[in-house]
Amino acid sequence: DGTTSDKHRRTRIVTYKNWKAISAGSYHSLAITETGELYAWGANNKGQLGDGTTVNKTRPTRIGTATNWQEISGGAAHSLAVKKNSEPFVYAWGANNHGQLGDSTTNRRTTPAKTQALVSN
Repeated sequence: DGTTSDKHRRTRIVTYKNWKAISAGSYHSLAITETGELYAWGANNKGQLGDGTTVNKTRPTRIGTATNWQEISGGAAHSLAVKKNSEPFVYAWGANNHGQLGDSTTNRRTTPAKTQALVSN
């Protein structure tokens, strides 16, 4: 809502968007619009918002220009997403000190990056 004040009642986020999916991490939130745009806001000290920075955002901020995001999930300080009609990849960004991004590294990422292809058993 543009502030960092704690709220004890639900508060409307004015963005004029129709949200179709939402997720929350420990201190950040993610949402996808009906048109497949990805937005994020909140803490960003590990790059978990995916906007290429580590600057906190108090309002929903569009992440990249893609319009084909389908699903999202927020972790403690990382985020995961899948695109529509996508190849079998998960996109991940944020903290990676325990390998939680699934890219075979422990390097932090501040923008969505493809992980290894998922293989079903």
